[in-house]
Amino acid sequence: MVDLSAYDVVLLGFPKWTFSCPPLNRFIRRLRNVGRPKFYLFMTCGGFDEQRFLLSIRRKLTKTGCNVIESLMVRRKEIRRETYWASVDSFAKRLEKSCP
Repeated sequence: MVDLSAYDVVLLGFPKWTFSCPPLNRFIRRLRNVGRPKFYLFMTCGGFDEQRFLLSIRRKLTKTGCNVIESLMVRRKEIRRETYWASVDSFAKRLEKSCP
């Protein structure tokens, strides 16, 4: 069991592995007492069907009671071209503003 009730904000980073991410799915299944924290998701990916995968993770988290505020997807091509900095920086600033 993972009890996150003591936290105000949770930053959950994970990769997209093909159609699933077994460690992430195990973590989500173990969540308990998650009504309080705000969740921010950070996903790295490089293949296909990224939007659908991220939406399915958001749905799973919401079903467990998580308050998902925002998510960021960083694609492999953005990393290779080094064009991801602005979106990561902007995401981090918005997350920082939500912290007490």
